[in-house]
Amino acid sequence: MSALQVCQLSPPGNRLRLKPLADGLSWLPARHRKPRACSGVAGGEQLLYMFYTYVLKSNKDDKLYIGFTDDLKRRFIEHNGGLVESTKSRRPFMLVYYEACCEKDKALKREKYFKTGFGRRFLKDRI
Repeated sequence: MSALQVCQLSPPGNRLRLKPLADGLSWLPARHRKPRACSGVAGGEQLLYMFYTYVLKSNKDDKLYIGFTDDLKRRFIEHNGGLVESTKSRRPFMLVYYEACCEKDKALKREKYFKTGFGRRFLKDRI
């Protein structure tokens, strides 16, 4: 089974089960493909890029990989294409969870949290 056949995506607050479109790459919801406005920024709304904390599950050894990126689609393709040295030997991967943030530091803090014992327990209960 290809990692792109069925992707379970879990943004904060809801769970989505999506099948990719015919091109095999359009599995990411449209709202996360382009910059979007984030409210609560000083001076009103500003157009910002989203930052993602993501969790991949290896179909080879069933272990999790936790990472951070500003382009989730590109990064997922890099992992499954063997372009990331730390995950090259564990391919293929399935995206099992991600969170989108407007601020880079919040996404990085979330990544560090997921790598702790409490964070791994959270992911185990959630996935």
